[in-house]
Amino acid sequence: RLAKSTTEARAILEKAMGVADSGYRLTAQLGSILAGEGKFREAVASFDASLPFLPPEYSRLYSEERDRAWAMRDMDSAPSQSSVRYLEQKELPFIGMVVLAASETNALDWLTGGAPWDSGALFERLKASGWFADPGAKANTLTTRKDAALFLWSLMTRTDARMKARYTERYAAKRNSPILDLPYASPFFDGVLGSVEEGIMELVDGRNFFPDSSVSGLDFWSWLSAAAVWK
Repeated sequence: RLAKSTTEARAILEKAMGVADSGYRLTAQLGSILAGEGKFREAVASFDASLPFLPPEYSRLYSEERDRAWAMRDMDSAPSQSSVRYLEQKELPFIGMVVLAASETNALDWLTGGAPWDSGALFERLKASGWFADPGAKANTLTTRKDAALFLWSLMTRTDARMKARYTERYAAKRNSPILDLPYASPFFDGVLGSVEEGIMELVDGRNFFPDSSVSGLDFWSWLSAAAVWK
């Protein structure tokens, strides 16, 4: 813990683990250091190789870090500081969806050309393109599951208007909805059905979507990482 850097601390731990009586404790601490370095898959492996063999208090101590590492295991590198801010939020604002999509995936490169955009300007551009149901939405509005679904479906379908509205067309004859708590006339209809049918999001109890439930940064990242590579 007195090491001057995570690299030094990791080297000390790796050297000690082979001879220490408390190897599992050191492995758990190594998981914490690896998570801090953005090596999330390795962090999960260290946590899972140690916590089941330690007293319950260690699981409580490291559970949040382990869950965070698990959620971000598909990240290629440590997230930017701006992304960390939103990943750690229990209730994600709209601007957080924009920042995570732009900073941690290539899914918006078709729009930005891969160049860094001001997050506020990008939010306004996406809002004008219908990525948010309310044309007067504010950047700090808290995200619900239905908002996340619409954003993700917009990201997946890009500028293909027919693709984006394919469920509205599919169910137009009877104007019914296969999801109990989502009416056909909802502006979120296509986003929710598309996200669910493509396996990006899920029906919470197998029948209902719970569209108004809040979304955390890690919730959104787990969906975004799948949506960003959808074809």
